[in-house]
Amino acid sequence: MPDVMARHPDDGQLLRFSDGELNVPEMNQVRAHLAACWQCRTELDQIHGVISDCVRYQKTTEDCFPSPPAPWCDIYRKFAEMDAAPGSVSFLHRVRGAIRSFAVTPRRWAPVTASLLIVSLLFYELRYAPSVQAAELLQKAVAASEVKPAQPRRIEIRSGSKRLTRTVHAARLAQLSGPEPVYAVMEAQFRTAGYDWDDPLSAHAYASWRDRLSEKRDQVTLIRDAQSPVHDCYQIRTTTPAGELSSASLKLTVQDLRPVESTLLFRGSDPVEIRELPVEPPAAAPPVASLTSKSPVTAPSSSPAPERVLPRAPESVSPAEELKVFAALRRLNADLGEPIEVKSSGSHILVSGVGIPPGRRQQLSSGLASLEGVEVQFSDPSGAVPPNIAGSSTVATVNPEVARIQSRIEVELGGRASFEHFADQVLDRNEALLSRAHALRRLAERFPPRVEARLSAGDRAVLAGIRREHAQALWERSVEMEKNLAPVLAAIGAKPGPLSTTLSPVWQQATEELFQQARAGETLLAVILGGAASNSVAPDLPSQVLTSLTLLRAEAEAYRNLTAAAR
Repeated sequence: MPDVMARHPDDGQLLRFSDGELNVPEMNQVRAHLAACWQCRTELDQIHGVISDCVRYQKTTEDCFPSPPAPWCDIYRKFAEMDAAPGSVSFLHRVRGAIRSFAVTPRRWAPVTASLLIVSLLFYELRYAPSVQAAELLQKAVAASEVKPAQPRRIEIRSGSKRLTRTVHAARLAQLSGPEPVYAVMEAQFRTAGYDWDDPLSAHAYASWRDRLSEKRDQVTLIRDAQSPVHDCYQIRTTTPAGELSSASLKLTVQDLRPVESTLLFRGSDPVEIRELPVEPPAAAPPVASLTSKSPVTAPSSSPAPERVLPRAPESVSPAEELKVFAALRRLNADLGEPIEVKSSGSHILVSGVGIPPGRRQQLSSGLASLEGVEVQFSDPSGAVPPNIAGSSTVATVNPEVARIQSRIEVELGGRASFEHFADQVLDRNEALLSRAHALRRLAERFPPRVEARLSAGDRAVLAGIRREHAQALWERSVEMEKNLAPVLAAIGAKPGPLSTTLSPVWQQATEELFQQARAGETLLAVILGGAASNSVAPDLPSQVLTSLTLLRAEAEAYRNLTAAAR
């Protein structure tokens, strides 16, 4: 035995002894040494403990990863075959030749070195640039707002069925329309989250909330409008795992960094959407008669002419007139996600929109021109020099449990590319389904039972026809989603839970119930397919998704039948 074995065997010899790789004389001598040496026996026990931990870890995690497509090949045998082939050069000779070539002609390797450097810089930009871009963009937006005099702005704050209209930068900031209790609850929610309530649609409010976050992930995207570059916007999105406010987004116009839209997602609540409204024109001043020494003073007219002459309008807007506007928007497909608002204002109906492309404006104006008492009003975001920031985004961190579920779905679909294509198709169908649910919900809000009762039989038939069209399309999307997703979820062990479809016989209440079910399904799909952030994910998430899909399809079918009966 070598002289080193007369002393303590090193870790490598103890490891080979554990694996039985020493020859017989060395095995006997190490065994005899271990019998008389507590120190080496302790080290050997530690080696056995590490090996046991590795084996336990491998058994625990082997179910989380798909099996390899083919067994591992013996790479050393392949190398030996290549080296033994006639005219071949061994791998070591190739390495030596490459090093000698680099030392002799370094210029030939300059492009490779530059490429590696560029790849490293790109990785840094994609990993860390969004947070820097978001901070820089917000800083410039705050500076741009401070150099301009504060002007009154009308904003709309909407959360579920709650809607408030406020005027900021006015003498009294609490100028609003909406029930006082709703106002107080929403204000308390903002203040608890540390988000500025006095001027929520501002870069300063967003930046102040974002700067206080200890942990956050930013995403900066450039949203372009092919028809009108004036509508291009930067969208900043910030998510955080802590606090009352889990995520927020802010849209800034490219031209002057003016905030035009914001969405806040409070935990356990409906999203809060804030957007800028067109400024109402000032009331026309009464005409003043000219004064001369020979003519008396003429009293002002008791009914001054309005600022603009509207089409012949009734004295007050009736539900039937509003229904005509909704029917016209349905014919124009303008009730499926476009930023169109319909409001009755005294003797006329105002159809407004912000950021509508010029071509689409012309279509809407032409389609509504034949309706009496209807005013169409569109507005554009205003302009300045855009910052030199390119749009980029980051990928959100996926929950480990969701990643495990997604890997199992990938195996069923045949790979990551197939999974991403499948997820895009399902989420697109779900978005189309939700647009129908939102359109139905708007009808239910504008035509509650007491208002619907004032409609004539013919008008009620028109309203039922609009509902039938949306209900049929929503049901078809739900059937497609269940047909596509159910086999995949069942293949990974998902089982549907108990179903209970008890839609209200009143279509307005049934619409709200169907809308809430669609929203719940949207959340589950975003988690399992998109990897959306979630504090906790149940192991039976696939079963929850399958149950939600089945229940949504059943409720959509019941709602379609309820609507079909109202002829």
